[in-house]
Amino acid sequence: MSVRNEARDRRISVMAAAAARAHATMLRRNLTSIRQVGRPSVRSREVAWVVIEALDAAFEGRPLTHKELSATSHGVIGAATVTRAVDRAVQRGLLRRLRHAGDARLTLLVPTEAAHAFLTGRAEAAYAEIRDVVLAAERALGALPP
Repeated sequence: MSVRNEARDRRISVMAAAAARAHATMLRRNLTSIRQVGRPSVRSREVAWVVIEALDAAFEGRPLTHKELSATSHGVIGAATVTRAVDRAVQRGLLRRLRHAGDARLTLLVPTEAAHAFLTGRAEAAYAEIRDVVLAAERALGALPP
């Protein structure tokens, strides 16, 4: 692999991590809004959410347990719904369940290569879209009087 390709791959990895973090943050905020309209059923948004949370954890190098995942929904999505969403993500080949090496009671949620490929394949466009939104917001904020 050439130095230029390695630099491009590093750039894309940074963009993918930023896109996952921004997307996870936006989904978390959306989950608090969902509470106002009632309890959601398991749909693609919940499956996407569990995969994005797992990718975010993987990019940060931290393990993600089912309990930790449930906690990030701030009680908007119940544990059973989180489990169904994880089940569907596993069935779709986007997540794997692994036993925690130090505590057999814990199950880690790990994104698969398919999940990584899906995100990194869209990283540049996602990062550009988020960057444009942030830059537009910064310009708008800069135009405001102090």
